[in-house]
Amino acid sequence: MNLQWIEENLSDENSELEFIINHKLIDNIQKCDNHHDVSEMSIIYDDHIKIKHIWRCPICKKTRSLLSGSIFQDSKLSIKTMVKIIYLWAYSYSGKFASQEIGVSEHSISCIYSQLSEACYQFMTREEKKRLGDQE
Repeated sequence: MNLQWIEENLSDENSELEFIINHKLIDNIQKCDNHHDVSEMSIIYDDHIKIKHIWRCPICKKTRSLLSGSIFQDSKLSIKTMVKIIYLWAYSYSGKFASQEIGVSEHSISCIYSQLSEACYQFMTREEKKRLGDQE
């Protein structure tokens, strides 16, 4: 995978969502806040919102953004652009290079790079605690 592959293969919302779900960039299971017996919310299509797919509880019909709780949640950038930034961050490209390559301000790139680093730190901290907890 490279930037050209991302550009060619993430051509619409369906392909973008499939990619970020399959690569575990967003949760693929959500539970309703109302603690219903059904453990999973369903993904449905809603033409009235920016991201046309949302989570919906089959019991109370409560909905939430498919992107809630992810790095994509409050971003004004497209999913494709965010995936490109994640790709460049993962391969240690500078913020300046990423800014020039993608056409997003260096400040925005820097903020996203920081969020990605923090997310990795949080993940590693949780995993280390689990591993240490399992030894007892």
